[in-house]
Amino acid sequence: MRGSVSDRESGAAAVEFVAVLGLLVTLLFGILEVGLIMNCQLALSSFAREVARSAAVHGGDQAPTRAYAEYLANALGLDLARLQLYISPRNASYGTPVEVTVRYEYLTRTPVGVALWAGRIVLESRLVSRSERIRR
Repeated sequence: MRGSVSDRESGAAAVEFVAVLGLLVTLLFGILEVGLIMNCQLALSSFAREVARSAAVHGGDQAPTRAYAEYLANALGLDLARLQLYISPRNASYGTPVEVTVRYEYLTRTPVGVALWAGRIVLESRLVSRSERIRR
């Protein structure tokens, strides 16, 4: 004996629910991953701004700037092993442009991020500031 019409409709509703649920979960993970990437990019931009300020005050790529960069990376939760910091020039006099470039290898945290970006994204932030150091 065949099932009633309402039994067949509830079975179809269950199949539709599973299909829609899969799409919604994928979309949710995608939104979550993009939010995490944006958060990391904001942290990286803040890091570059603060390091550029330190480099401007200390006159370029100096030891106090590198020490502050390490402290700041730890405070922002950035992994030093995946962080590349370039500061140019090594010694800057007053008014000289000081350029800071930061590259960070972000490791995705969700299955959607792994599928879309192969688990890794390189984020970059660049900032140019003028040196405030007066040589005596």
